[in-house]
Amino acid sequence: MTDRNCCLGCCKFVFSCGIASLSFWLLLYTSTPLCSIEEFDALALEKTANSTIRTNRTLHYDLKLKNRIANKGIYYDALNLAFYYKPNLSHYLIGNATYPAFYQGHHKSAHRVGSFDAATEVVSENATAVFRVELATAVRYKHILWKSKRHRLVVAAEVQVNDRGSLVKLKGNKGIKMSSGAAKIEDCFNVVGILGILAFVHVL
Repeated sequence: MTDRNCCLGCCKFVFSCGIASLSFWLLLYTSTPLCSIEEFDALALEKTANSTIRTNRTLHYDLKLKNRIANKGIYYDALNLAFYYKPNLSHYLIGNATYPAFYQGHHKSAHRVGSFDAATEVVSENATAVFRVELATAVRYKHILWKSKRHRLVVAAEVQVNDRGSLVKLKGNKGIKMSSGAAKIEDCFNVVGILGILAFVHVL
Protein backbone atom coordinates (compact mmCIF):
# COMPACT_ATOMS: atom_id res chain seq x y z
CA MET A 1 0.00 0.00 0.00
CA THR A 2 1.43 3.35 -1.02
CA ASP A 3 1.61 6.34 1.31
CA ARG A 4 -1.12 8.03 -0.77
CA ASN A 5 -3.48 5.06 -0.39
CA CYS A 6 -2.68 4.87 3.33
CA CYS A 7 -3.45 8.58 3.75
CA LEU A 8 -6.68 8.20 1.78
CA GLY A 9 -7.71 5.25 3.94
CA CYS A 10 -7.04 7.26 7.12
CA CYS A 11 -9.12 10.14 5.80
CA LYS A 12 -12.02 7.82 5.01
CA PHE A 13 -11.75 6.32 8.50
CA VAL A 14 -11.80 9.73 10.18
CA PHE A 15 -14.69 10.88 7.97
CA SER A 16 -16.71 7.74 8.77
CA CYS A 17 -16.12 8.24 12.49
CA GLY A 18 -17.23 11.86 12.19
CA ILE A 19 -20.42 10.96 10.35
CA ALA A 20 -21.21 8.23 12.88
CA SER A 21 -20.61 10.57 15.82
CA LEU A 22 -22.78 13.29 14.29
CA SER A 23 -25.56 10.83 13.57
CA PHE A 24 -25.55 9.54 17.15
CA TRP A 25 -25.46 13.09 18.50
CA LEU A 26 -28.44 14.19 16.39
CA LEU A 27 -30.34 11.05 17.33
CA LEU A 28 -29.76 11.27 21.07
CA TYR A 29 -29.35 14.99 21.72
CA THR A 30 -31.77 16.49 24.25
CA SER A 31 -32.18 19.90 25.82
CA THR A 32 -34.31 20.95 28.77
CA PRO A 33 -37.38 23.05 27.94
CA LEU A 34 -36.98 26.80 28.29
CA CYS A 35 -39.42 27.96 30.98
CA SER A 36 -40.22 31.61 31.61
CA ILE A 37 -42.73 33.91 33.27
CA GLU A 38 -44.09 36.22 30.59
CA GLU A 39 -46.70 38.04 32.68
CA PHE A 40 -47.29 38.43 36.40
CA ASP A 41 -49.80 40.98 37.67
CA ALA A 42 -50.78 41.77 41.26
CA LEU A 43 -53.79 44.10 41.31
CA ALA A 44 -53.34 44.95 44.99
CA LEU A 45 -49.95 46.55 44.30
CA GLU A 46 -51.30 49.09 41.85
CA LYS A 47 -50.83 52.48 43.51
CA THR A 48 -54.34 53.84 43.31
CA ALA A 49 -56.87 55.48 45.57
CA ASN A 50 -59.38 52.77 44.72
CA SER A 51 -59.68 50.78 47.95
CA THR A 52 -61.44 47.95 46.12
CA ILE A 53 -58.35 47.29 44.01
CA ARG A 54 -55.97 47.66 46.98
CA THR A 55 -57.74 44.81 48.76
CA ASN A 56 -58.02 42.60 45.67
CA ARG A 57 -55.86 39.50 46.23
CA THR A 58 -56.10 38.22 42.66
CA LEU A 59 -52.83 37.56 40.81
CA HIS A 60 -52.51 36.76 37.10
CA TYR A 61 -49.64 34.92 35.41
CA ASP A 62 -48.48 33.56 32.06
CA LEU A 63 -46.08 30.61 32.09
CA LYS A 64 -44.30 29.83 28.81
CA LEU A 65 -42.67 26.49 27.99
CA LYS A 66 -40.58 26.20 24.85
CA ASN A 67 -39.21 23.01 23.28
CA ARG A 68 -35.80 24.03 21.94
CA ILE A 69 -35.22 20.72 20.11
CA ALA A 70 -35.94 20.78 16.37
CA ASN A 71 -36.33 17.01 15.89
CA LYS A 72 -37.87 15.69 19.13
CA GLY A 73 -41.13 16.13 20.97
CA ILE A 74 -41.50 16.36 24.75
CA TYR A 75 -44.03 14.63 26.99
CA TYR A 76 -44.74 16.62 30.15
CA ASP A 77 -46.17 15.12 33.32
CA ALA A 78 -48.59 17.30 35.30
CA LEU A 79 -47.23 20.80 35.88
CA ASN A 80 -47.16 21.85 39.54
CA LEU A 81 -46.77 25.56 40.27
CA ALA A 82 -46.17 27.22 43.63
CA PHE A 83 -46.25 30.97 44.24
CA TYR A 84 -44.51 32.80 47.09
CA TYR A 85 -44.55 36.40 48.25
CA LYS A 86 -41.20 37.70 49.51
CA PRO A 87 -41.50 40.81 51.66
CA ASN A 88 -38.20 41.70 53.36
CA LEU A 89 -36.15 38.53 53.97
CA SER A 90 -39.08 36.19 54.54
CA HIS A 91 -41.31 34.41 52.05
CA TYR A 92 -44.85 33.06 52.22
CA LEU A 93 -46.68 30.51 50.13
CA ILE A 94 -49.65 32.35 48.65
CA GLY A 95 -50.98 29.95 46.03
CA ASN A 96 -50.70 26.79 43.94
CA ALA A 97 -51.79 25.65 40.50
CA THR A 98 -51.72 22.34 38.62
CA TYR A 99 -52.03 21.66 34.89
CA PRO A 100 -52.57 18.24 33.28
CA ALA A 101 -49.92 16.32 31.36
CA PHE A 102 -49.49 17.15 27.67
CA TYR A 103 -47.32 16.60 24.60
CA GLN A 104 -45.29 19.37 22.94
CA GLY A 105 -44.15 19.08 19.32
CA HIS A 106 -40.77 19.85 17.78
CA HIS A 107 -39.58 23.39 18.47
CA LYS A 108 -43.05 24.40 19.74
CA SER A 109 -44.08 26.74 22.56
CA ALA A 110 -46.96 26.42 25.00
CA HIS A 111 -48.52 28.88 27.44
CA ARG A 112 -50.30 28.14 30.69
CA VAL A 113 -52.20 31.23 31.76
CA GLY A 114 -54.12 31.48 35.01
CA SER A 115 -55.05 33.47 38.08
CA PHE A 116 -55.54 32.81 41.79
CA ASP A 117 -56.41 34.63 44.97
CA ALA A 118 -53.43 35.01 47.29
CA ALA A 119 -53.78 33.18 50.59
CA THR A 120 -52.48 36.24 52.45
CA GLU A 121 -52.73 39.96 51.79
CA VAL A 122 -50.07 41.32 49.44
CA VAL A 123 -48.92 44.78 50.53
CA SER A 124 -45.81 46.77 49.62
CA GLU A 125 -44.80 50.31 50.44
CA ASN A 126 -41.86 50.20 48.01
CA ALA A 127 -41.77 50.83 44.28
CA THR A 128 -41.49 47.09 43.60
CA ALA A 129 -42.46 43.83 45.25
CA VAL A 130 -40.79 40.43 44.83
CA PHE A 131 -42.49 37.09 44.22
CA ARG A 132 -41.10 33.62 43.58
CA VAL A 133 -42.60 31.12 41.15
CA GLU A 134 -41.60 27.45 41.29
CA LEU A 135 -42.38 24.78 38.71
CA ALA A 136 -42.03 21.04 39.28
CA THR A 137 -42.75 18.37 36.67
CA ALA A 138 -41.09 15.51 34.78
CA VAL A 139 -40.41 15.21 31.07
CA ARG A 140 -39.78 12.43 28.55
CA TYR A 141 -38.22 12.93 25.14
CA LYS A 142 -39.77 11.35 22.05
CA HIS A 143 -37.02 9.78 19.98
CA ILE A 144 -37.70 8.16 16.61
CA LEU A 145 -38.53 4.70 17.95
CA TRP A 146 -38.76 5.16 21.70
CA LYS A 147 -39.41 7.49 24.60
CA SER A 148 -36.70 8.34 27.08
CA LYS A 149 -37.08 7.71 30.78
CA ARG A 150 -38.62 10.44 32.92
CA HIS A 151 -36.40 13.31 33.98
CA ARG A 152 -37.41 15.49 36.88
CA LEU A 153 -37.59 19.18 36.02
CA VAL A 154 -37.62 21.68 38.88
CA VAL A 155 -37.08 25.37 38.05
CA ALA A 156 -37.87 28.68 39.71
CA ALA A 157 -37.69 32.41 39.14
CA GLU A 158 -37.99 35.52 41.24
CA VAL A 159 -40.16 38.18 39.62
CA GLN A 160 -40.58 41.84 40.45
CA VAL A 161 -43.88 43.66 40.24
CA ASN A 162 -43.83 47.45 39.87
CA ASP A 163 -46.11 50.09 41.41
CA ARG A 164 -48.55 49.57 38.53
CA GLY A 165 -49.00 45.98 39.61
CA SER A 166 -47.26 44.57 36.52
CA LEU A 167 -44.23 42.37 35.91
CA VAL A 168 -40.91 44.15 35.55
CA LYS A 169 -39.59 42.61 32.34
CA LEU A 170 -36.08 42.32 30.99
CA LYS A 171 -34.60 44.40 28.18
CA GLY A 172 -36.50 43.96 24.94
CA ASN A 173 -39.74 43.25 26.81
CA LYS A 174 -38.56 39.71 27.54
CA GLY A 175 -40.03 37.52 30.25
CA ILE A 176 -38.18 36.18 33.28
CA LYS A 177 -36.36 32.92 32.63
CA MET A 178 -36.81 30.13 35.18
CA SER A 179 -33.65 28.26 36.13
CA SER A 180 -32.55 25.40 38.32
CA GLY A 181 -29.73 25.07 40.81
CA ALA A 182 -29.77 21.31 40.35
CA ALA A 183 -27.61 19.40 37.87
CA LYS A 184 -28.62 19.74 34.24
CA ILE A 185 -31.07 17.10 33.03
CA GLU A 186 -29.22 14.31 31.31
CA ASP A 187 -30.75 11.74 29.00
CA CYS A 188 -29.74 8.17 29.82
CA PHE A 189 -29.40 7.45 26.10
CA ASN A 190 -26.43 9.82 25.89
CA VAL A 191 -24.40 7.14 27.66
CA VAL A 192 -25.70 4.52 25.24
CA GLY A 193 -24.75 6.79 22.35
CA ILE A 194 -21.16 7.16 23.54
CA LEU A 195 -20.81 3.41 23.95
CA GLY A 196 -22.30 2.93 20.48
CA ILE A 197 -19.78 5.31 18.93
CA LEU A 198 -16.89 3.50 20.61
CA ALA A 199 -18.21 0.15 19.39
CA PHE A 200 -18.61 1.48 15.83
CA VAL A 201 -15.06 2.82 15.79
CA HIS A 202 -13.73 -0.45 17.16
CA VAL A 203 -15.46 -2.42 14.39
CA LEU A 204 -14.01 -0.14 11.73
